[in-house]
Amino acid sequence: MAPTIKIAVAQTNLVVGKIATNLANIIKYLHYADQQQADLVVFPEMAVTGYHPGDLLFRAGFMAEVEQAIEQIKQVNKHQKLAIILGTPKRGQFGYYNALLLIDHGEIKQTQYKYQLPNYGNFDERRYATPGPVPSIIEWKWRNLGLIIGVDLWFDSPTTELASQGANIIISINASPFK
Repeated sequence: MAPTIKIAVAQTNLVVGKIATNLANIIKYLHYADQQQADLVVFPEMAVTGYHPGDLLFRAGFMAEVEQAIEQIKQVNKHQKLAIILGTPKRGQFGYYNALLLIDHGEIKQTQYKYQLPNYGNFDERRYATPGPVPSIIEWKWRNLGLIIGVDLWFDSPTTELASQGANIIISINASPFK
C-alpha cells in the first residue's frame, strides 16, 4: 500500500495580467505549504496570469514574463520536498495552450493541456487557445495521477480516459470568473 500524501490547495487571489503579484502569491503559498509538510500543492487554472488573460496573450513580452515567472517558481521548488500543480498559458506549435504543469524538485515532470475549450458567456477560450490531446496519467509517489483543467471535468471523455489508464487520483484545477 502506498504511503499517504498530504495535498495543500492554494486558493489564491489572482489578478489578471499582474504576473509579478501572482508570482509573489504563488511563492508565499509554496513556502507555507512546504512548512506544513505538504507533499503536493495545487494552484488554480492560469495561476501565473490570472484567469483568463485574453488578449494579453498576444502582447509582445507577456509570455516571456510568464516563462520567467515559471523559472523562478522552479528555482524556489528546487529546495523543497513538495511538488506543485500549476496552471499557466504555454506556447505551443499551433498557438497557445491552457496548460497545467507538475513541477517536482524544480523540474517540470508533466505538462497537460486543457482538452475541452468553452466558448460561451465569460469563456472565450477557443479564440485564444488550442485544445490539447486527451489527458494521460503520470506516475507520482506510487500513484497514477490524472490531471485535468477546468471544464474537462464536466465531460466524460477526459475522466473516462484517465480511469481506463488506471488513475488513482484525478485532480482538476479550475478558475472561473465571478460576477
